[in-house]
Amino acid sequence: MNNSKRYNQISKIKGGLNIQDSKKIDDFFIELEKHLNVSVFSDDSLFNHYIDAFDYYLSINKNVDEIIELIDLKNLGTFYTDFKREVFPLDNVAVVYPLSLKVNQMAMFRIACTLYEDIIPELLQLALDFTIKRFPSYSAVVKSGFFWHYLETVNYVPILEKEDDIPCKPISIFIRSYRSFRVLYYKNRISIEMFHAITDGTGAMVFLKTLIREYLRLLGKDIPISDDILDINDEINEEELVNEFEKNEIESNVDNFIGSKAIQIDGKIQKVKPYQVLHFEINSDDLKQVAHKYEGSISAYILAIMFKAIKKSTSKTSGKVNIQVPVNIRKYNNSKTLRNCSMYFFASYDLKDINDTLTVTRNINKQIKEKGSKENMDKMISGSIKLIKSFTFIPLIIKVLIFKLIYGYFANSVITTTFSNLGMIKTNTQMQDYIDSFNVLIIPGEPNRTSCAMASYKDKTVLTITKINKEDIFEKEIYKQLTDEGLIVEVKGSIEYES
Repeated sequence: MNNSKRYNQISKIKGGLNIQDSKKIDDFFIELEKHLNVSVFSDDSLFNHYIDAFDYYLSINKNVDEIIELIDLKNLGTFYTDFKREVFPLDNVAVVYPLSLKVNQMAMFRIACTLYEDIIPELLQLALDFTIKRFPSYSAVVKSGFFWHYLETVNYVPILEKEDDIPCKPISIFIRSYRSFRVLYYKNRISIEMFHAITDGTGAMVFLKTLIREYLRLLGKDIPISDDILDINDEINEEELVNEFEKNEIESNVDNFIGSKAIQIDGKIQKVKPYQVLHFEINSDDLKQVAHKYEGSISAYILAIMFKAIKKSTSKTSGKVNIQVPVNIRKYNNSKTLRNCSMYFFASYDLKDINDTLTVTRNINKQIKEKGSKENMDKMISGSIKLIKSFTFIPLIIKVLIFKLIYGYFANSVITTTFSNLGMIKTNTQMQDYIDSFNVLIIPGEPNRTSCAMASYKDKTVLTITKINKEDIFEKEIYKQLTDEGLIVEVKGSIEYES
């Protein structure tokens, strides 16, 4: 952008202001130009973001001094001026994701937050500009080395997007001006979509809550920081960048990692993925009481009704049903890492043995305790590391071909579906006045037809079902089982995305 165009934009927002306030704005933008040392594209973007923020604030008659204090240039840190490119090896789980990319298939997930009031995009954009510097491993592109992919940080200005497409659309991760995530808004909803190579649900939730806190601050709300809501201007804690999987040295067989082939839900996989997203909103206390009635945790109960729904949704009469259940292993080592730090186990059942809810819930509750234990997670981690190490010295160009052939079997054919529960999301008391709910969305990988994810906040639990098939037996059966227990289930979601 040339200087005359910038001057015209600044002059426009100063219209009607007195001489003193006009000078303060001029001085602010002079300092902003001194502050920037990024590409022409990013330089213009950041300038425009500040123009838009000033324009919004002035339209609601906010005092110029208050505006400058809120959007102080200190919030940019040195991210856009004294940027030092960093390289991060992918963690031992994440290495699989870029190797197994296929056309229209990418390991993506979304975490979304619904506020009580509509989003002001001018302020959310600036909040994103300020927040990203606190998460260097997220502001990165995937690069190709000789043996493995790796992450290389970039300082391009992140661009907020208005949501007008299907969720979790694949990202062009190898293009330098992109990152491996996106931030979107729609009415009163903020969503972040992540390529799983960057982080897991827990890391993404810290990023989202930190972004929301900064957005609320720009709205003039006083929200304190906490353990998982970071101060954007704090120094980066090296513990947040640790690859926790490197610490694992327990002997394990690769078999612990792979598993056996599983039954799939019936239905033709659609060209557009996801085909549909459904949110079941349930009162958290009521759901907990029903789970206790069946002598299990909420996760155990939801898994039990998923098993029963799968039995109704397949034409198979025998075989193994495997539901992949991620486990946040930070709880076993008090880790603060914001990178991937989760492993999984298979909640498994023979199809013919899936009968009454009480028996299935009891059994799954036991599986969660045993298979999700630290001891078993350590074995799973070791098994995954052993498998990955067996490919270490194969050149990347050959690895990609191998993984495209085998990854579908190892990662998808052994799974019937996935259930991820982020549990009860906690925020500061001050934040609760502005947030209605959270939800999580996971894109199923073929040949799986669906995936489920759940998050609870205050008195609301949201169970999200993401489909890539057209048939609706699975979700109808889950809905029936919940409502048969007297639970009030409010169903929200997308239209059916046409192929």
